[in-house]
Amino acid sequence: MRINISKSVFLLVVLSILCISCRLESKETSELSLVGTPAPRFAPDAVWINVPPGSVFERKPTLLYFWSSSSINAIRALKIVNRWYQKYSLLGLEVIGVHAPQFTFEKDAQRVETAISTQVILHPVVLDNDFRIWTAYRNRAWPTFYLVDHRGIIREIFVGEVDYDQIEVRLQDLLIETGAVVPAALEPLQPEVDFSRIGTPQILTGFDELSHFGSPEPVLTGAVQAYSADVTLQINHFYLVGDWEIQKERALLRGRGGKLLLRFEASRVYAVLGSLHNSRLRAEVRLDGEPLTTLNYGKDVWFRDGRSYVEIDYPRLYELVDTRDVYDEYTVEISFLSADSEVYSLMFG
Repeated sequence: MRINISKSVFLLVVLSILCISCRLESKETSELSLVGTPAPRFAPDAVWINVPPGSVFERKPTLLYFWSSSSINAIRALKIVNRWYQKYSLLGLEVIGVHAPQFTFEKDAQRVETAISTQVILHPVVLDNDFRIWTAYRNRAWPTFYLVDHRGIIREIFVGEVDYDQIEVRLQDLLIETGAVVPAALEPLQPEVDFSRIGTPQILTGFDELSHFGSPEPVLTGAVQAYSADVTLQINHFYLVGDWEIQKERALLRGRGGKLLLRFEASRVYAVLGSLHNSRLRAEVRLDGEPLTTLNYGKDVWFRDGRSYVEIDYPRLYELVDTRDVYDEYTVEISFLSADSEVYSLMFG
């Protein structure tokens, strides 16, 4: 359920180190300058999900975090946040997710609601389609965690997928300050990802932030170009094959068939893919020239006649490859069988 809330909430921030997409800034312009200051208020017209009608937020210890439904970094963090909410909400902890879209299609509230249902998010989520909250908190990355005390003061800020044990201890400290009796900390989760073994950064395919593009042809922005791949692929560079139009946020296939090839170093491959008209399209996925198998397929892959496919409908994050923690260099090949296939980004785990 979505509802506008007129009451404001005070919230907080703590900084850690690991975030693929963030850029270093001075303390005066980064999140850290907000530590020890009142948390910015939400606008009266903010749109909320998972908030019953008539709800009023009170000043209480609060964990505020930024996430995006297309960011695998943020999606992995949600598992931890959900555990904290289940454990500490009855002790007075408020948890608020700020959904700030990485891509335009994420501004659709129904798509966000679908992501909330898929990730089993039970705490309040506020939509930040215009990045007003993001700007007020001087945020730079998904995920970022802001810890706010019961007086509405930002106490700490953590950026990225690290220091979860420290964040939980700090949350307990905030609750203890209100007189709550907290249980022992949760047993640390085994990290899903060995970041030291991921050698390929996030790749964006739209001309707004185009990175690591390997095709030899000149990039034509907003126009169709026939692209090709070199015989030898340069690691951490993606190659398009076929007639593609590189638009602001995505690469759009204009020909009947086309490919994306990438030599990467990681264990998992995720891609934000879509279909121009939200019709169902198929793409064949291969690893090192071979169809995927039960030892390396991602959860969104299915098999038919010895081949491995992903079915693309609406734009979202798809898991294509999972080698079960066998980190190495691989080549992924995605063969799109129809025009109007969209590629927004590639991410790794």
